[in-house]
Formats: sequence, structure tokens, C-alpha cells
Amino acid sequence: MIAGTVESGFSASHHAFGPALTCDYLSRSILKADAVAAELDRLMTAGRNEPSYAMTGRITMTDLLTEAARDEALGQLSGWNYDPARSALRRNFVLDDFSEAFALMTRIALIAEKSDHHPEWSNVYNRLDIWLTTHDVGGVSARDVAMAREINRLAG
Repeated sequence: MIAGTVESGFSASHHAFGPALTCDYLSRSILKADAVAAELDRLMTAGRNEPSYAMTGRITMTDLLTEAARDEALGQLSGWNYDPARSALRRNFVLDDFSEAFALMTRIALIAEKSDHHPEWSNVYNRLDIWLTTHDVGGVSARDVAMAREINRLAG
């Protein structure tokens, strides 16, 4: 988009995404997502450079959480629960409309890409279902907990 218009020439306020989608709104969302992604990247990079729990007795970002640690983290993550079938944290969102669901997915995608930790998700109109798991360890790690916290923050 350039100066509030879609490349096709339609004004953003008349485009299918509605009046909330403007260049200013997108720019602010991207800048905010960049700052969050940088913090996630810092946290996750620190975890990658540390020896594993087996070597140090201390949990890193990529170690599989114990059931007790996972349950403790879930107690601090509003709206999230554990999905044993997927060995993942799960949250369902019901937003006002498709535009809000898509906007949230876009903000999450920017953070996910920068942190190299991608959610599994499904979107139907205003519904968004998200699962977070660390495939490298076969279940939930601190990376998933950190991503869930950021998703909660983005969702407001």
C-alpha cells in the first residue's frame, strides 16, 4: 500500500478489509511486532546457545517442559490449555470478524517468522485456533510458553 491506497487504486476504507486497515495502522502494527519479535529472538537465541538441561540441570528455551512445569505455565496463561493429542498448548479466539482474525494472524506471523517458531493454526471467518508445540523436543517447551504470552499480549 502507498499513501492509504491499495495497489489496485481502491481506497483502503473501501477495500474488503474495511476502514481499520490503513497504512498508518499497518505500519504501527509492523513496528510493534518488530519490537516484540526482537525480544523473542533475544530470549530464544539465548536458549539456543546454552547447554541442555541434561548437562546443566537447568531448563533452557528448547528443553521439553515437565508436566508440572507445563501446568504451572498454563496457570499463568489466560485462555490456554493443554491438548494431549497434539502435545501442544492450545487457545481458541473468537473475534468480531474476519478482518480482526486476519490482523491477529498477521501480527503473530511476523513474530513467528522472526523467532523461527511457528504456530499450527486454523482460521474460519472470525475463529482462530492456535496450537503451540516444539517439534524438535516432541512437546511443549519454554519457547511455546513465551510465544503464548506474546500472542496473549497481541490479542489484548
